[in-house]
Amino acid sequence: MIVNSLSTARDGVRPPRARGVIIRPLFRIVVVVSAVLLLSQAVLAGLSLEGDRNALDLHMLVGTAFLGVAIVQDVLAILWWKPGGGAGWLPIVAVLSHVLGLLQMEAGHAGLFALHLPMGLTLVLFAAALVVGAFSPLGRRRRTGHRRGSAAVATS
Repeated sequence: MIVNSLSTARDGVRPPRARGVIIRPLFRIVVVVSAVLLLSQAVLAGLSLEGDRNALDLHMLVGTAFLGVAIVQDVLAILWWKPGGGAGWLPIVAVLSHVLGLLQMEAGHAGLFALHLPMGLTLVLFAAALVVGAFSPLGRRRRTGHRRGSAAVATS
């Protein structure tokens, strides 16, 4: 039975391609939200260094919000990778970003700014990589060149 990639099979389970069609736009939204949160962190950190106490409080609140978004980002990256046809590096970078965000928050609370700042810059680079992966062909799984059902050409 040939099934259109957007239709459902008889048992009601969507084919993997259809799940990717649903997951990819959600993943794109979440990585953009994550990137905006991380970029705003740099602005808020700068304002807090100038003595704005409200900016420091907001910096901590946005950091917590990033960690919440990172959970959703992890799940969507995994779902887009395995059943959806996304590249395998996306969930790795997403989970690393989440773990680094947790470590960075702890470093900030402990006053270890020599660690907190480079971790923040690394998080922005991870966010940029995820945005590129979400919106470019780099985020799609590579094809091996061998197609099922194609006959191999014998050469002598």
